[in-house]
Amino acid sequence: MKKIKGISLLVNEMIKFFSGNFVMILLVITMLIAILPIFIVYNTDIPDDDGTLDSVISQLQVMGDNEQFSTNNNDEYNHEVSICRYMVDNNVLPPKTLSISSVVKELNIYFPFFMIIIIIGAGKIFADEYTKGTIMSYFSRPLQRWKVYCAKYITALCFAITVIIVSLIVSVVVSGFMFGFEGLSDHIVYYDEGVKCDGVLLYVLKNNLYNMISVLGITSMVALGAILLENGLFATCIGSLLYFMGSSVVLNFSKYNILKYVLLSNVQFQITRAGTVLFEGMTNTFSIVIVTIHCVVFSLISVILYEKRNIG
Repeated sequence: MKKIKGISLLVNEMIKFFSGNFVMILLVITMLIAILPIFIVYNTDIPDDDGTLDSVISQLQVMGDNEQFSTNNNDEYNHEVSICRYMVDNNVLPPKTLSISSVVKELNIYFPFFMIIIIIGAGKIFADEYTKGTIMSYFSRPLQRWKVYCAKYITALCFAITVIIVSLIVSVVVSGFMFGFEGLSDHIVYYDEGVKCDGVLLYVLKNNLYNMISVLGITSMVALGAILLENGLFATCIGSLLYFMGSSVVLNFSKYNILKYVLLSNVQFQITRAGTVLFEGMTNTFSIVIVTIHCVVFSLISVILYEKRNIG
């Protein structure tokens, strides 16, 4: 019997998932979440010196006077001071409160919510046949099971990319019509293993490349959970819980340096790229390597489970 080609499996998975009502619901939720930062920015009090270096100088003075903040949040304090001093020294104007650049910065904070949507989608992709009770007939077809896993994994990644792109388009277009598109020419100063200054588009690109690294690791974990438990709902709940609790657990147990080799410690780029040192010797490059290793190991285990699944 002729083997089914991998490209046919991929096309089948894509059509099966993206043509359903479920993915439309997830994308609508994505759009609603993407609008939230706009309303938060819109309802922020705007100072008289908004968008000027005077506002940065005032911020430096406030932080210098707040001894309690500098004592309790030493890393955060030092990084904020470094950012403000860079802007003053290099004459980099801060983005206006009501601007696309402010919305883009705020949107990155909401990435964990988009990750939950991605986890839900991945759980459905990998456990759909188990839920419908068609997994045995699916595996009885003339196909190589590792190709099935790859087709599902690529479909999950395509869904993740879709979620990220939709969130960006909605936030940029809506905030652009509300506040004007001139904010796209702004520069954003931020801390990422040192003070960096990028244009809005480059800032967005960098953020989402790191976000996709997190997606790769979490998707591999959810895929393994769905295949192991044969239940997408359980895998989704466990994956979401671990992802959301991961940052709290890591911060509370950061004295145990061995935890820096755990996946959940290395997908918290919102924390680490803001300058928080979770573990000694932990850098962006280190996290990328650890996430890659987990992806390979989880994928190999998932493929082995697929191959060993009894269809009798």
